[in-house]
Amino acid sequence: MKEQSDASCREARLDAAKRLSERKNNGELSADEFRRQLHTISRPLETREVKDNQMTTYSQDQLDDAVDAAIRNEREKARANKARRSTEFATSDNFRGGSYEKTKADREFSQYLRTGHVGKTMRLTAGGADTRAELDSASMQTLPGQGGYMIPQGFWANLQVALKQYGGTSEHFRLVRTPTGTEMPWPTTNPTGVVGQYITEANQVGFTDYVFGQGILYAWTITSGVVLASMQLCQDSAFDVDSFVAERVGESIGRKIAAESISGAGSASKALTGIVTSINAYGQTTTQPSGGYYALGAATQVKTFANPSGASELSQNVLAPATCLSLVSSVDPAYWPNSAWYMSPTQALNMRGVIDSNGRPLLNWETGFEEGAIGEILGFPVLH
Repeated sequence: MKEQSDASCREARLDAAKRLSERKNNGELSADEFRRQLHTISRPLETREVKDNQMTTYSQDQLDDAVDAAIRNEREKARANKARRSTEFATSDNFRGGSYEKTKADREFSQYLRTGHVGKTMRLTAGGADTRAELDSASMQTLPGQGGYMIPQGFWANLQVALKQYGGTSEHFRLVRTPTGTEMPWPTTNPTGVVGQYITEANQVGFTDYVFGQGILYAWTITSGVVLASMQLCQDSAFDVDSFVAERVGESIGRKIAAESISGAGSASKALTGIVTSINAYGQTTTQPSGGYYALGAATQVKTFANPSGASELSQNVLAPATCLSLVSSVDPAYWPNSAWYMSPTQALNMRGVIDSNGRPLLNWETGFEEGAIGEILGFPVLH
């Protein structure tokens, strides 16, 4: 019988707690009132001396009456306190022009009701205290002499390395690995002028002599300079010093090769032979397609965003569409599969600004003059 009564009492208190929660959500109870009433009905049975003939004390109706009486009592107290605070605010420094100016604590409490976020002032005034503290960043710091020396120094294991684009032509190079650094000649010939011919009866067959030459692969030593690193640094550093030095050495040598591949003076200066040097040695193209370099015309006008009326190619460091076509036609189609545009980043950017007579860009902002992969002009990739 007692176990059944205990179970009924628990169910009644559970129902009463649910109704308290509903009243709080509806705004009928404040947070303090809700906690006090919930504490009243939720004390464990073991803290009370319960007898069988006293179980009717915990009936559901009686619990509801007790809760309602407590709510009315708290509301009367709240109205009295509100009237008292109104009188105090009207005579305080917080009252300006007939309206109450919210303090930082008021604003944090309003934010807490809307979002549940607990501000700094609320954390310091926990427990219902009326003290409102204005905090700043300096007041939250621990000085060295006040125990700050006991706090270990933090460290973010992130090494920031600046970047810079170099090269872009190496993907068109043919890499030849050699066991030694000795000179390596290779034979060359130009049979493009040899064309077959008809032969008639009783005529002697002519002979064609092929002329050969040779090119030479030279070996030059490139260094990034000696990099000194102490044993202490290698042992104590939070980063892999060996990998860092190896990456920097590779970058510096790569930058030298990238520069030499464009403007290297060649074997006469004991250096790599650059593309510009080789083309200059071949000479200016006169017939197409004959190879060599194509000279820009100082009078060739190009319209760009910067100069919509037109200005010369040389002054704007940009190629006219007609010049691009002439450059392509100066290269024999047999070499087109491995051909590419070599431009500086400034030239490639200026090409984006070439426009037609209506001010529209001629170069597709994604693919070039024609459809194709990004970074192409007339179907050839742009390297810079």
